[in-house]
Amino acid sequence: EGYQPLTMLYANGPLWEIANDQGPDRTVALAHFRSDVKRGDDPGGVMPGTPAILGGTYGKGRFVLFSAHPEFHKKLGNQPLVVDAARWVTQGELSRDKPIRWGDVFPSSRRQKPEPATSDSRSIDAVKP
Repeated sequence: EGYQPLTMLYANGPLWEIANDQGPDRTVALAHFRSDVKRGDDPGGVMPGTPAILGGTYGKGRFVLFSAHPEFHKKLGNQPLVVDAARWVTQGELSRDKPIRWGDVFPSSRRQKPEPATSDSRSIDAVKP
């Protein structure tokens, strides 16, 4: 099930690359940047396609990492993502066979109309502060 792209404030957060060999832990990209934030003569092209939100396991715990800032700019409507992420990480150990998917980590987003896509990841349009 695909989702409509989100617009999120980006203020020089990290750009990630997921390692191929993750050992016993797991990291997945729950969302990817669709756009660039650049200044002046910067040609850009670095951000699109890189992970914008990561979810995963570390030992017996769970994590969600945001490169952009869902907590800022209420008008963008991303604050529920922070609450959803906090709930998901406190649910205890995740079995190895259970997938890490957008809809499971961010259940409040299920109320939004899906876009025609087959990816379980979401697109993020980054905007400057």
